[in-house]
Amino acid sequence: MATHQTATWQNSDLLLYIYLQPQATEDKVVGLFQDAIKIQITAPAVENKANLHLMKWLAKACKVPKRNVTIESGLHSRYKLIRIKSPKQIPAHLMEWLPKEST
Repeated sequence: MATHQTATWQNSDLLLYIYLQPQATEDKVVGLFQDAIKIQITAPAVENKANLHLMKWLAKACKVPKRNVTIESGLHSRYKLIRIKSPKQIPAHLMEWLPKEST
């Protein structure tokens, strides 16, 4: 498995390396799992439902259109690299994983 930063900025885009747990009792960020942000979602892992639900949930949390959230890698894996284009808001449950400003 490749090593990723948990969360990072690429220009104005936010990149998140996540571990997805589908079919949970609620949608939430749980914490870290290995080197990824563990996110639980209620949708099942069938017919792309979990991926679509995750993208919709992240879009709502970051106040961007659904089209601004893409899966860069890991479409058929629990480990995913997610790109959120120009997020308008960073929810508190994701803020702690972002690198601290060095300026």
